Amino acid sequence: MHNPSTLKFAEIPDVSVTAALYGDQQLVCRSFCFDPDRLERVRGLAFADGTLDHCTTSEALSGLVWRARTRALGLDPEHRTKLLFAVDGRRRCPGATSATASGS
Repeated sequence: MHNPSTLKFAEIPDVSVTAALYGDQQLVCRSFCFDPDRLERVRGLAFADGTLDHCTTSEALSGLVWRARTRALGLDPEHRTKLLFAVDGRRRCPGATSATASGS
């Protein structure tokens, strides 16, 4: 039987004006590689001010990227924004789709 995920956070309406922020700029894609030592340093940054007692590597890396994006765009650090991830959940739903299936 499938047990749907439960929401941990309240829904935040999207009030951003990202289209206006980017204008006609071209999208630039970059890849960054983090070895295990650098990932541990990123996690250390998440704990640096003492407010967190638990943080996954994924959460720490997401926070680092999100903070860099916020600063690069000149956004108010206190403004609530959304961070979305594309996730391949096919392994979690056996029989729902094949591993090679694509589409909606």
